[in-house]
Amino acid sequence: SDKPAIGRDMSYCIAKDNTEEDICEDIRNAFGEESYLIEQVEILERTPYDRLNQIAREKLGALENQDNVLVKITLRHPDFTLTKEKANEIYDSVYPKLNQGARGYI
Repeated sequence: SDKPAIGRDMSYCIAKDNTEEDICEDIRNAFGEESYLIEQVEILERTPYDRLNQIAREKLGALENQDNVLVKITLRHPDFTLTKEKANEIYDSVYPKLNQGARGYI
């Protein structure tokens, strides 16, 4: 598509044994019917629980058997430009489905 892309970095908790394929599949599943908007998923960083500072652990609700993953999810609609507001609405609805920590959205 020649429409502009819009991306957001998301940081959330996952099981320690989740692979890159698991992460991407979870993202696709969380987007559901809107998964066609996903242009790219890039895993920027993965941090084990014991390397997270206490503030991050609390905000994420991280558990000892989890890692924190930072991903960049890029969206692009094939027919029109996604507004920042619409993209934020989509990302905000997806985050609680992805974060496996004990807390919700930061």
